[in-house]
Amino acid sequence: MNDELEFIQEADAANLVTDAPSTILLIDDDIDVHKTTSFALTTAMMNSRPLKLIHTYSGEDAIQFSKTMSQIALILVEIAMEIKYAGMDVARWEREAANYSFEPIIVLRTGQPGIFSFYDVENESIYQFSSEKT
Repeated sequence: MNDELEFIQEADAANLVTDAPSTILLIDDDIDVHKTTSFALTTAMMNSRPLKLIHTYSGEDAIQFSKTMSQIALILVEIAMEIKYAGMDVARWEREAANYSFEPIIVLRTGQPGIFSFYDVENESIYQFSSEKT
């Protein structure tokens, strides 16, 4: 990953579509999480753009859907779904194999706080914690 900032020219910036929604991929096997997240984000904006929430209910479905996308701004993924680390497998695939025009932010979530420790996630080399970001 390249950490250098790239700036677009002002003429190019004027041609950007700013009203296109920012896509959020929600991956969770719990329907109530989908309902609650949808409700919470109903009026939310990202970079002054409306949000488009895409719902998938398993790791496999999420990967199949992601193969058809070129842009996803944010991925909210449950760690444990059909198998204990299904969400981590999806996050790994999103980082290593997905073909997006820019790298999305991936947020790992869990409704089972006693099952996973910080060290379980930390041992996965693809994750960067918010405390490590500048």
